[in-house]
Amino acid sequence: MNLHSDHPALFSFHVVLHHEINLESFIALTKCPKSNDYDTHRQPGLPTSLPSVQEIEAILDLTDYVDFNDQLEDCNNRVQIWIGGMCGDMSYIPFVAYDPIFWSHRAMIDRIFWLWQSKPGNSLPGYLSSEVLDPFNLTVRDVLDIHRLGYDYGSQQLLIYAC
Repeated sequence: MNLHSDHPALFSFHVVLHHEINLESFIALTKCPKSNDYDTHRQPGLPTSLPSVQEIEAILDLTDYVDFNDQLEDCNNRVQIWIGGMCGDMSYIPFVAYDPIFWSHRAMIDRIFWLWQSKPGNSLPGYLSSEVLDPFNLTVRDVLDIHRLGYDYGSQQLLIYAC
C-alpha cells in the first residue's frame, strides 16, 4: 500500500499476486478484469440491502447454534457481496482478505458471535468443541474464550452497525 496516498488506510491495498497465479479461469467465469498486480476495489450497493439492527437482534435471539451460525453466515455473505459488488474483491473468497475493510467486518462478525456466546444457555454442540483447527493444533474449545486469546470488547451493547 502506498503510505503517501490520499486515501485512508482502509480504502485500498496494493496487491501483488505470485507471478505463477493464473487468473484466466477466474476472469472467464466472472467476466471481472483482474491482474496479478492491482489495487483492491469495491462496488458497494444500496445501503438498504444491508442487514438491519433488527435482523442482527433476531440472529442473537436464536438459541440453536446451527440456526445462529447459518443466519450469521448469511449476514456475513450479504455484507461482503454488498461491499464487493459484481467485481470487487470482497465478493470473491480468493481475494476477500486483500481488501482492508474485510478485517473490520470480520471483527464485527466475531463480536456478534461473542455476544451470542455470552447469552445464558447458548453454546456450541459438544462434537464441534473438540474439532482440531489445522494447522494450529488447537481445538475449537481452545479458541472460544476471547479473554484467553488476549482481547475483549468494551461493551455487550449492540452497536447500530449491522454486521
